[in-house]
Amino acid sequence: MHGMPAAKEIVEAAQGAAEKEGRTVKSIEVEMGPDAAINSEELELCFDVASQDTALEGTELNITLKPGLVECLDCGKSEEKTRVDHLPSCPACYSTNLKINGVGIVIKDIVFE
Repeated sequence: MHGMPAAKEIVEAAQGAAEKEGRTVKSIEVEMGPDAAINSEELELCFDVASQDTALEGTELNITLKPGLVECLDCGKSEEKTRVDHLPSCPACYSTNLKINGVGIVIKDIVFE
């Protein structure tokens, strides 16, 4: 699963914030762009697995998809997307020589109980 490293980072960051605050995490707000190279369903599944047997087990993960610009470096076609395939190609010329600009995965907020 490609999303496991990202999910583990989210769990570690939220656990650190919870320890610092001395509180329990209720939910985590995440923004995800096309350069994350995974989809939101995969991240949710990996988060559920990564948070098992931790204080975050059962914590709600809210994902907002943020668009980014995908530009073909061969033909110049560009379009805004919230997600790209694992092996993306240009819809115009089918080149895989793409530049993907987006937010990756960013923790926007950790909500405590």
